[in-house]
Amino acid sequence: MKHITILFALFFSISAFCGSFPDYRGLVNDFEDVLTDKQEKSLTKLLTKTETTQKVKIILVSTSSFAPAPTYQKYILGLFEYWKMNVNNTKKGILVLVSKKQKTLKIIPGTEMRVIFNEAKIKRVLEDVMTPKIVKEKHFAALKKGLKSIVKTIKAYNKAK
Repeated sequence: MKHITILFALFFSISAFCGSFPDYRGLVNDFEDVLTDKQEKSLTKLLTKTETTQKVKIILVSTSSFAPAPTYQKYILGLFEYWKMNVNNTKKGILVLVSKKQKTLKIIPGTEMRVIFNEAKIKRVLEDVMTPKIVKEKHFAALKKGLKSIVKTIKAYNKAK
């Protein structure tokens, strides 16, 4: 929970970096080119359906570098500011960040999603579902399986409400 708090605490300190971030491409932002066009379309379809049916925006970002920010936390905040995704737009959202080069895999839930995705749940998805495929260099399989696990959890939560 500490790293999530840090993300929001650093929100306003990131504005100096904004001009150097990549442009928003949609729900799938494959800046590291770990996906083929077909794979990107497949994940976009899954995330679009989830946004429509579950009212949760899941954004996938792959990047080889966190530049111009010094850390992944500041990179994420810088992206959101550059993409003009204010706090209200990200409360009921989830960001999945993967960097093959930086060896980073993160799931960052918005404030309203923390009820569903606490640190233990995030750790399970990352370690049990996604990391085994990432280690085998199967990024698409890892991302698809991880995103499906996230969507399944959201559906179960919404159904139980």
